[in-house]
Amino acid sequence: MTGDPADLGLRVGEPVRWRRHDGGHWQEGTVIGLERDGSIAVRDADGAWRSLVADRLEARRPNPRGRLRWQVVADAAAAPAQLTLWEPAPQPRPARSRPHTKALRPRLRAR
Repeated sequence: MTGDPADLGLRVGEPVRWRRHDGGHWQEGTVIGLERDGSIAVRDADGAWRSLVADRLEARRPNPRGRLRWQVVADAAAAPAQLTLWEPAPQPRPARSRPHTKALRPRLRAR
């Protein structure tokens, strides 16, 4: 396997779907990488490795209103996108402040 699936707007481990033939059932799997011939390596639900052309593969992408929809990978790769805007930025941890003191009760002593 060579190449980076990010060139097509995909990430390793991202869920995708495809059909074996027109009108067939949707098959789902996850992206493994990019093959030498430009096809996308996918692991299906049974654990089998498949190589699929970007025209037959769909990934979930946000529509103009932000809702995730299945979109053909070849179309999504051609459209300009800034996918990093959809990922939350890492938040810095707040500085630890001094713990608040609690009112202590006098300790009971055994008689």
